[in-house]
Amino acid sequence: MENILTPEEKKYLRFISKYLLSYGEDVGTIKIEDFDSVNIDDLINSGFAQFDENYYLEVPEQLEPIIIKVARYAEPKIPEVDEDMNSSSLDIVIDAKKQELTALYSYSYYTNEDSGVTYSSSEDGIDKIFEEMSESNIDWVEVPFTGSGDSGSIDTPTDIDGSMVSISPVIEDWCYNQLERNYGGWEINEGSQGKFIFDNKAETCQLDFSWNNEVYESDTIFEFPFGN
Repeated sequence: MENILTPEEKKYLRFISKYLLSYGEDVGTIKIEDFDSVNIDDLINSGFAQFDENYYLEVPEQLEPIIIKVARYAEPKIPEVDEDMNSSSLDIVIDAKKQELTALYSYSYYTNEDSGVTYSSSEDGIDKIFEEMSESNIDWVEVPFTGSGDSGSIDTPTDIDGSMVSISPVIEDWCYNQLERNYGGWEINEGSQGKFIFDNKAETCQLDFSWNNEVYESDTIFEFPFGN
């Protein structure tokens, strides 16, 4: 692998290592977020560089050109990822003890864990729901929901033809109660989504539920030693 660091740049990275160690940091990581779409020219003099381990630790301005140089070298070497990514970054890690610079391509994506619950008219007070539906002349309704980031809500209910349906607070409250009962934390962090499908004629309800799981991965693009 080509070593793109000049002797002067290696010397400066050794200085940065001493600088990091003097503040009790064994490594200093500079992240370039959304690296797949970023224009590297726009990073120049933009103040993008921060040490991920310690945002209060100043990044010497002489380090930025080295980071830009490494980013340009890394750009054509980024691997293709099959998953639909949620986030990505180029992580440039200066290991002060090993005196080594490593470029990592880090990314995250969501996976889903599906499950469900089937209710009959004799379970969980659902008979009251079918009474409400009958009074409102509703034969069938789908009640979707989504939750993430500590907030969750029921979305627009629809009938079998996809038209919007108004449901009573009794039905909404029952849905929220079942989510808390069967899937506590459904609205926390990555959250979840799904739907209740009420069939008044069959007197059944199907809860289709899907947890979101965010997976984090990273690939090492290259490593450059800069010690003596």
